[in-house]
Amino acid sequence: MADTHTSHGITFSPEVIADALIGIYEKRYNPLTELDRGLFRETLRHINAAVGEGFVKAHFDPTSEFARQIRSNNEIWSAFKVHRMQQDIAGKMLDRDGNLKPFSKFAQDVQSITDHQCKQWLRTEYDTAVLRAHLAAEYKQFEAEKDVYPNIEWTPTTSHTPGEDHRPFWGVVRPVGDSFWSKHHPGDRWNCKCGWEQTDRTPTSVPTLPAPIAKKSTPHTGLDNNPALDGQIFGDSHPYFPKSCASCPLNKGLIKRKVKDCYACSHAAELLSTADDFKKVKEFKNGGAYLEHEQVDRQSGDYRMIKRIGLEFARMGMVAKATPKLHFKDPEYKVIYGSLIGTKYERKCPDLLIDGKFYELESFSGKWAKIKLKHMLSNGLKQSDRIVINNTKGGSDRIIRKLIKARENIGARISEVWLYEKGKLRLFYKTTGG
Repeated sequence: MADTHTSHGITFSPEVIADALIGIYEKRYNPLTELDRGLFRETLRHINAAVGEGFVKAHFDPTSEFARQIRSNNEIWSAFKVHRMQQDIAGKMLDRDGNLKPFSKFAQDVQSITDHQCKQWLRTEYDTAVLRAHLAAEYKQFEAEKDVYPNIEWTPTTSHTPGEDHRPFWGVVRPVGDSFWSKHHPGDRWNCKCGWEQTDRTPTSVPTLPAPIAKKSTPHTGLDNNPALDGQIFGDSHPYFPKSCASCPLNKGLIKRKVKDCYACSHAAELLSTADDFKKVKEFKNGGAYLEHEQVDRQSGDYRMIKRIGLEFARMGMVAKATPKLHFKDPEYKVIYGSLIGTKYERKCPDLLIDGKFYELESFSGKWAKIKLKHMLSNGLKQSDRIVINNTKGGSDRIIRKLIKARENIGARISEVWLYEKGKLRLFYKTTGG
């Protein structure tokens, strides 16, 4: 295990792999129901880096709602990749007679698994994620500009040795939003290097393919979804995911769906929760939950108010997490606040993470004055574009709306403003698409 798992810039920590093997061997956690934190974080780091690279190539806003959705779904995919790897590793612990192997023999026998998952196949997944994130970002731009260029043209591959699988689609022109792009699209086969571009050319017909050619042109498993439409770099037909709810080792027959949706499944969320330091404080029947990171300072002056606000969001059916104050060089900072890196909020630590979005709580101390509303809004926007204001003293809606407008007039980006009043939370302001 001394060799670093690396390939063309893709480096997977050998220490993380070694620690995971020890954890499985010594039964520190159940690989069927829990995630190894190190394996998960390394995997997620790579897939998020790939997506970030794809967005940069497309000049796409990494702070957009779509980018947040992609990163959130990356967590689920990473969880299932690690879950599958853990099961494969655990399956090598016993010899043919059912006896526990010596650790050295066990580590030797699983090296092919770790090499495959953390080196060779990870390289392919990384490159594919870069391509699909780039294409998804382009499609989002096509949607935004379809009033000028209403159609999309499938452009030929840039590969020096092009295959025949996508050749029938080269030159096909279909409208933005056409069902064709949900069934076929560049990047729906491994190593595809096709592209697309906006055009005002007249749409062409969809080619009717003979059965043998149609079979060769069918999207590969796990790539049959269009990431631009569902926010999933890899679809849940990917082999890391169970084929059905009935066959899911996490389900145990509790959920029976005709069509599975692993990305939205509560069991997947539970599996994911085993890889972080957020502990559940309270759960509601509507699916809402309030969690706190183990490093949250419960002695701070604003802790009780943060908890109160978090519980209110949870009562609405959201998943609210109280986040800790961390130095930006702390390794945990990248885990929790990684999506802020590269944005104006890098090095900041907003108070709450609500359904994957950061919110900053602003309250007041001392004697109440209306001017404090201005300061709360101004200070909050230094931490996040989503603000919760403690308006217990009852500043009027007119004044708050005026303050928001004034900040926007000088270029401030304000996605949401919530007001906490007399024990209740209400959404006061939200930008279109915010």
